[in-house]
Amino acid sequence: MRFLRALRLDDSDDAVYPRAAAAGEWVVPGTFVFTFGERDPEQLDSGEQQAFRQGFLGVESFGWATLAVVVEMPAPDRRRVLERLAWHFVEHYGAPDVDAAMVEARREVEFCESLCTPDINTVLSLQRDLADGEVREAYRVHRPKSDWESAPVFRIEPEDES
Repeated sequence: MRFLRALRLDDSDDAVYPRAAAAGEWVVPGTFVFTFGERDPEQLDSGEQQAFRQGFLGVESFGWATLAVVVEMPAPDRRRVLERLAWHFVEHYGAPDVDAAMVEARREVEFCESLCTPDINTVLSLQRDLADGEVREAYRVHRPKSDWESAPVFRIEPEDES
């Protein structure tokens, strides 16, 4: 099965978010942070606003990543992600027990899996906004250009002799 991992091209997520996800960490969209949370997205501080606008949520650190990459996920890892999310719902969002939280965890994981239809190693980004009191999301697929490997980095030109 396919799932998303945090992709870190540099350390910029450390400066943007209150907590950044680790490179390679399993991530989910994490919109529940803003829909289940006690604060309205408009009341978030600047780092939290960035997470709201464009962050994928790491399921180990519960930090944020700007980019995610589609990869193969071993079945045991899927189970660990479900369990980690379920416990997070109990501990932070008031789910009455792990069984009830597992329902929401499955929804989040299944939604994340539905985003993973592009080829392996395809990079995704997301854009969230608040419109008419609802959180809206748009996902963007970033594919390498087919001629990427043959694209010249520079070109040598003769000097102008005039």
